[in-house]
Amino acid sequence: MITKELILKQAKKKDMRLVYELRLSDMKIEKLENLEDLVKLREIDLSGNMLKEVEQLNCLKELRSLNLSSNAIVLLPPLKFPYLQKLDLSYNALGSMKNLSLFKVPAENVLSATRE
Repeated sequence: MITKELILKQAKKKDMRLVYELRLSDMKIEKLENLEDLVKLREIDLSGNMLKEVEQLNCLKELRSLNLSSNAIVLLPPLKFPYLQKLDLSYNALGSMKNLSLFKVPAENVLSATRE
């Protein structure tokens, strides 16, 4: 479970609006929540968790780097990140990459998705 307290502790900040980078890897997270106040977040590492759905990331409009590797993502929903430069979807169970084009990330900055 992602709480505001956890976010502030991991980011070593006192205000969610001042968090630019967040590492939440290998924390057994199953659900994304409490992200809406991260208005300046540019980089998030959610690798090594148990995420199946990631639609809640849509509130992170300033993202430049998104690491979702080694999760349980089966379906990639349409996500809109106008500034995204790096995307890691490796080691998920993605059946289709059809929504990948919606990210508008240069191909060389996307790490391939593989099946577990």
